[in-house]
Amino acid sequence: MNLKSLLAGLFLSFVAISAWYGVIAGPAGAGLMAKQVCSLIHVSGFTAERAMDTYIRPLLGPAVHVMSLRTDPVRRQVVVTALGFRQSTAVHHPGYGCIQLHDRSVADIEQLLPPRPPMAAEPWEPDPQHRRQYFDVTALHGAADAVFSAPGTLALLMVHQGHVVIERYAEGINGTTPLPGWSMAKTVTALAAGMLARRQFLGADEVALFKPWEEDERIHISLDQLLRMTSGINILENTTGADANSTMLFKTGDSSTYAINRGLDDTPGEVFAYTSGSTMLAARLISDRLGGHPETLGFLRRELFESLGMNSTYMEPDETGQFIGSSFIMSSAHDWARLGLMLLNDGEDSGTRYVDESWIEYMTTPTPQATHRPYGAGVWLIDPDHPIQHWMHKLPRGTYYASGLQTNQLWVMPEQELIVVRLGATNDFFKSGVAEFLVAVLAAQMDPEIQSST
Repeated sequence: MNLKSLLAGLFLSFVAISAWYGVIAGPAGAGLMAKQVCSLIHVSGFTAERAMDTYIRPLLGPAVHVMSLRTDPVRRQVVVTALGFRQSTAVHHPGYGCIQLHDRSVADIEQLLPPRPPMAAEPWEPDPQHRRQYFDVTALHGAADAVFSAPGTLALLMVHQGHVVIERYAEGINGTTPLPGWSMAKTVTALAAGMLARRQFLGADEVALFKPWEEDERIHISLDQLLRMTSGINILENTTGADANSTMLFKTGDSSTYAINRGLDDTPGEVFAYTSGSTMLAARLISDRLGGHPETLGFLRRELFESLGMNSTYMEPDETGQFIGSSFIMSSAHDWARLGLMLLNDGEDSGTRYVDESWIEYMTTPTPQATHRPYGAGVWLIDPDHPIQHWMHKLPRGTYYASGLQTNQLWVMPEQELIVVRLGATNDFFKSGVAEFLVAVLAAQMDPEIQSST
């Protein structure tokens, strides 16, 4: 009797877990797999096998065993089925990256977003002479070797005073290969908000941001609180696939409207809670001020990416045309470094000012509520005196960085005039070797006058 009860309990548990996964978590996992594999095949140039082995299996773990993947190179589509009945489809749309389909068809997407030709990548060659002049070359190469010994490292690039000092890439990848940046998109969205602020289209302290918020406490949420992750909006973000963030990104075709309709979890301005939903709302606000989703995609491409020479960069939209400013960006190491140089130069590059200098200061001003890990507005910060984050202690004050899932990062060190880009698929930052590389780079930097005299 006890054995029968045990077996019956195990069976019911299995059924319950399968039902929970199939109905709630499975669709999010299928959506993630479809979207990312589509982007990796059609934007990055990976095979499906490489996409799965490098990015998806390390991220989803055992969940991939209950999913099946089907690719259609002619239609440029990827279809993923979870437990045999929950399906997610992503399609590559030229000039935009990959888009998940929910309620709309490929024809709808083509009508909404006319296909655009890809931009031609601009060359950016390494400068060995500059490297020899300013760095201990042997130490620099040794530090790069150590980073590439970490699993999942695909691209490493360092720029000093505008010169490419060192770059390394995995097989089949180069400086112009677009790769997933995940939450590095949040930094781009914060910069886009600054571009609108410079045009006086938007202000950081604005409230009453969306009409549905005018009838309740959400009326008090400001753009500043969205960018600083203190909005109080109830869009939980974790790794279960059942959280609101996963629904927003992978289970709905209108991600920003889903975010707008969420209620409050905390009083606006009181609690730091990192969630892609806050940045997604900032992205929607930007689109509203620019006249709609397609117009905003054109603005980003024309006024930011093309202008900076970031010709291998795509802010991928949902099926409504809204750019997913929290999470879906495909960009190359060279392009991230170009963005980093603009940040390093306080919002200016080659005579063009993108955001006011005060906006960079705003982005890099600490959010008081972010006590566990220093955060600004769209970027993470370094506090060498932080009592908990001991890995920061050897890094210079003023350093800040864009950071995305699987240790995709752009580091800016203003005083040292250094930019470091690391792209790949390493789930644990502390196993990526990035922190050690940054410390080694600082140690390898030398005074050119001392170099020339030895």
